[in-house]
Amino acid sequence: YLITYRNGLAGLLRNGQTIIDNEYEDIEYDSTNNILALQKNAKQGVYDLSGNMILPIQYDSIEFMGIYINAIQNNELLVFNTSGTIQDSNGYKSMTPVADSKYYITIDRNNNYGVLDSNRNIIIPSEYSYIEYAFDRYFIVTQNELSGVLDDTANIVIPLQYNVVQNISGTNIIQTINSETNTSEIYNRNIEKVITQENAHVYIEG
Repeated sequence: YLITYRNGLAGLLRNGQTIIDNEYEDIEYDSTNNILALQKNAKQGVYDLSGNMILPIQYDSIEFMGIYINAIQNNELLVFNTSGTIQDSNGYKSMTPVADSKYYITIDRNNNYGVLDSNRNIIIPSEYSYIEYAFDRYFIVTQNELSGVLDDTANIVIPLQYNVVQNISGTNIIQTINSETNTSEIYNRNIEKVITQENAHVYIEG
């Protein structure tokens, strides 16, 4: 597939064959679901990679939110699945798969984060201002501007008392930072504290 521009208008080719004509102001590809947001006359809609319409081009904006599509129309948020079926107005607006879809990080209509398991059962309730997947069965969570780590039973394994909690890139290591005491702690993949240092800087080598 190739998104092309001709005379400033976007279209889609597959193996050199036109799938979507060059008549759109913009085309955005969603790699999670292999679908497209198309814009024409300042309105947006959603099509699949075969050129079939999922949502008509009538919305003020389209945003891909995990396995959901958020569409704004007349200042109202409408949430659809990737088949174009509208979702419950009390449901989630975002559901993003992580760990090969073993878990889903969710965002509800009040922008609270939670986690579901692969069967869509709640394992971490929607009580947090932010959640990201760390590794294995661990999640970095933020609440009241402080962060910590929960496991996939919502058990607190690193208390929510740090200004920064991060998974060190490319590793199964967690670093916490307390800016008030200027200390940093390092936890191994079993969430065991192995180092506490002041004014620490972490470097990844090899």
